[in-house]
Amino acid sequence: VTGIRSAGLAAELASARLLLESSDVRLDYALTADALPPEIETVFALTVREAVTNIQRHAHATHAHVDVWAGNGAVRLRVADDGRGASIVPGNGLNGMRERLQALGGQLRIESERGRGTRLIAELPLPPDAAAGVLGWNPPHA
Repeated sequence: VTGIRSAGLAAELASARLLLESSDVRLDYALTADALPPEIETVFALTVREAVTNIQRHAHATHAHVDVWAGNGAVRLRVADDGRGASIVPGNGLNGMRERLQALGGQLRIESERGRGTRLIAELPLPPDAAAGVLGWNPPHA
């Protein structure tokens, strides 16, 4: 439990890359937000873990990408893949992601189109005292 609570985003991305590469899926990522508050970093790390597990198990993807960026008082995480896409039936993993995000005032959006992959976007508000310390307002291109 302690390991889960202190999951770092950089470490989780490194693990995600190894997991996906073992399934012949290339993972790229861009972190343009720095110095995230620990509770946000942990929730995003767990979100990456679950999203990447779903890609590995269900997406039949060849490429995945993770972006983290901040601006306008919020920080966002996007996990996208080029897999088969389809109707998403929320299970324990997606419900857990949504609950963790909502507990911090955030939200989860999932976009998936058959044959065009899936995009998961998690957004969390930045506490006012943390917003000044988080750099990187540079939203990724769609």
